[in-house]
Amino acid sequence: MATNTQALPHFVRMRTLANDPVKGTRGIIDASDATIWNWVKEGQFPKGRKLSARVTVWDMAEVESFLRGEWKPDAPEAAKRGGVR
Repeated sequence: MATNTQALPHFVRMRTLANDPVKGTRGIIDASDATIWNWVKEGQFPKGRKLSARVTVWDMAEVESFLRGEWKPDAPEAAKRGGVR
């Protein structure tokens, strides 16, 4: 029987991505949750995937790509916003 050696996607929530000044923790991205949400809105950070009304997750591969400076927004989405600032 052959096994699939392809890695499964890893997803993270906002509490892992963002800094939390109340708890004194630092996130993967050195920014607040409000800043990350603004980046998403402006097309400067990957969109998360909604699991429910209050739960959004991000693909860790996309987050790592963003951190390396390799992530690019989808062209149709950027065109709707008039380009990325």
